[in-house]
Amino acid sequence: MYTGGGFYLQDANEDKADPKRDREFNDLIKQAVAAGRARLVNNPKDVEALYYQASALGLRAAYSTSVKRSFRRAIGDANDSVQIQRQVVKLDPEYIDAYLSIGLYEYVIDSLPLGWKFLARLAGLKGSKKKGIEHLELVTRRGKYAVDDARVVLIALYSKQNQPEKSVELITQLATKYPRNYLFGVERAGMLYRLGRADEGARVFGDLLKDERIAQSATDLVRYQWGEALAEKADYSGALEQYNEVKRWPRSDAELVSLAHLHSGEALDALGKREQALAEYQAVLKRENVFGSHKLAAQYVKKPYAPAKS
Repeated sequence: MYTGGGFYLQDANEDKADPKRDREFNDLIKQAVAAGRARLVNNPKDVEALYYQASALGLRAAYSTSVKRSFRRAIGDANDSVQIQRQVVKLDPEYIDAYLSIGLYEYVIDSLPLGWKFLARLAGLKGSKKKGIEHLELVTRRGKYAVDDARVVLIALYSKQNQPEKSVELITQLATKYPRNYLFGVERAGMLYRLGRADEGARVFGDLLKDERIAQSATDLVRYQWGEALAEKADYSGALEQYNEVKRWPRSDAELVSLAHLHSGEALDALGKREQALAEYQAVLKRENVFGSHKLAAQYVKKPYAPAKS
């Protein structure tokens, strides 16, 4: 969902983070930063204290972006985090884990749209996708704490760099290492579809649903992502079947149900079933807005969804 444009276009005012969880998260980050600063009073070159202080700031930057949609605060925390991590590797060149933040920062800065990249350079911020990936690959080879974190980041970056085989290799490693983490299995199945290995992808999705633990806790997510994989391959009938399962499952997450209605409408429009598609869009508009779903549904009510031409 984070890779979809709607996530970034949605008005931040539409988001409703849990106030209690938000408060607890920020209190814990403040405690982590304070603990690091307390150690640094006694030893300004304490690399462990610097590393964890920077990691806490980086975590808050990620939270601000993905949960709070507060990009301005996220940029400030990310800048502070990376400056501290650079101090870490200057003090101890063998503290390889620090390159996780540095590498991701390098990649992101170089990936900014042209206008933002120009502003970043005026502010003295420079980046390199190539160098960023090299830093992250270094962490996967020689890191101590952040090896799997670097792998997770590289999965996304390899996909963006049109190196899906590398992504599948990493996600397979993680799925094997952490068999209870069904998210790795879901992502692997989707990648197999994108590689044109639909039979393998379908098997992985099917196997996930055969696992009773996963079926009891995440049927909605598995079905939704299966639908997305099928829709991406223009199998709209198959996608519609999966979205309908999301809507039918009694324990489905409300946001996923809203998105399933929206994408069901798109699939129905693609299949030429306009009246049924309209009913799905109307269902979306009666539910809470999720990732710009109201805007899209209203748009498709006026003009049918049309798949992008390949």
